Amino acid sequence: MALMERFARATEFRGYRLEQFSPQSTAYWVAKLFGGGFSTASGISVTPEVALTEATVFAACRNLAEDLAALPINIYRGNASGVRPADIDYSTPAYAILNRMANPEMTAMSFKETVHGHVALRGDGFAEKELDQGLRLKALWPMNPARMRMARNGQVGFIVNGAPDGRLFFLYTLPSGQEKVFDQSLIFHPRGFGPDGLRGYSLVALMREAIGLSLAADTYISKFYANDASPGAVLTHPKTLSDKARTNIETSWKDTHQGLDNAHRIAILEEGLSLAKVGIDPIDAQFLETRKFQRDLLGMVLRMPPDKLGNFERATYSNMEQSDINYVRYTLTPRATRFEQQLSADGVVDSSHMAIHDYIALLRGDSVARAAYYHSLRVDGAISGEDIRSMENFAPSGQKAAGEILIPLNLMPASAFRPDGMTVLQLAKAALDMAKGGWVPEDINAFLGLGDLRHTGLMPGTTSPAAGEANGEADVSGDGSSGDGASSADGSSMRFLDDEVGRRLLAILEGRSNGHADIPVPGRP
Repeated sequence: MALMERFARATEFRGYRLEQFSPQSTAYWVAKLFGGGFSTASGISVTPEVALTEATVFAACRNLAEDLAALPINIYRGNASGVRPADIDYSTPAYAILNRMANPEMTAMSFKETVHGHVALRGDGFAEKELDQGLRLKALWPMNPARMRMARNGQVGFIVNGAPDGRLFFLYTLPSGQEKVFDQSLIFHPRGFGPDGLRGYSLVALMREAIGLSLAADTYISKFYANDASPGAVLTHPKTLSDKARTNIETSWKDTHQGLDNAHRIAILEEGLSLAKVGIDPIDAQFLETRKFQRDLLGMVLRMPPDKLGNFERATYSNMEQSDINYVRYTLTPRATRFEQQLSADGVVDSSHMAIHDYIALLRGDSVARAAYYHSLRVDGAISGEDIRSMENFAPSGQKAAGEILIPLNLMPASAFRPDGMTVLQLAKAALDMAKGGWVPEDINAFLGLGDLRHTGLMPGTTSPAAGEANGEADVSGDGSSGDGASSADGSSMRFLDDEVGRRLLAILEGRSNGHADIPVPGRP
């Protein structure tokens, strides 16, 4: 119902009228749409598209986009913290959109990959909600963050007649150059870490110098190899050359020696020409170290472990495993959590449901680790066999026992213990052992706190009156001999306790009970 109300309010915008609109300068939009970029000290103008040509930036953004998009998003009923696979609501539109097809032209994987990529690189992702005739969510369409800006009604130059003052609107520049206005209820807006909670920081804007330096180093190295992997050179002549002679010598030298195809050709110097190298050798300039440093720097900014960027210099089996754990815990989880909460905040998932990423999918390629994980949960009584089949996308077995939780025999719930620290089973066994040892029943009852209980007159080790009981003699040994170690005041003996309590305790000892029954004991609360 909350989702329907949210979308119903959004449709009110169809009756709003754009009163006046004064966009930012034309130069701003031209630069933004056609690649103005950020200037850097290295001389490289950095735009999001240019930044992606830097290998580290591309690898990090691709990793974040693909790894987050590959995680299934389960839509659970209710908003409790404890959820079970059985609580997944497969019938909601959000489940199909986020796990199957986001729209008629994009799979859920492609859509999430696009949005997560935008967030990683630009700090913001946007998607338009498509609604059906019943105002139900029908599809999500990604939007280019470079064409989106936000404005509040009533601010200078922006008034939407009929809309509440301060209401947030999204203005999207169409390919034609015209801006289309969207109410906030019609836009899904995931974002990253940012200054005000409404927009995320752009990686390109903040790290433009680091990205520019890395791109400049790449350009320098490329030109270095294009010139036969040699630093610059100067040809000197003992005499003054005419312009034509200088041009001829330069052209002849380039044609003969410049480029990889002409590498290592023999140079013949005529008329007293001499060759002198100028510039800094890349080895001396430590370009390789610079490139490694820039890779580690950008990886640090994006919380990307070295092995995820192809750096295996210090990788071992043990630290690779820990690296994967840290990657999920500190890199993927914060971004996934923001995405989940934004799905609810923007009404993609209504208030009666909650979205949670399924991290078990990360174990899909490791069958041994996945089996150990399930086995541990199964033997500890956390999940049933049917739960495991559901998480592995197996069909239900149809067996009743497969849906039951296993309780280890050597473990008992805390409620099974009495205030004195003993369970009912332990108490019954202690009483029986004492009775067999010849203790007086009344003393046993008093010592164990069983209260005043009558005894049956049954002999220890038997379930029927002793042969000599008719004559007032008791067989306490179980072999027909008489004794008074367990005799009561009236000359009879007991195997254990009287009436229903005794029978139930005996049932426990003989294995006919579950061992955890809360058996009432007369005289005790």
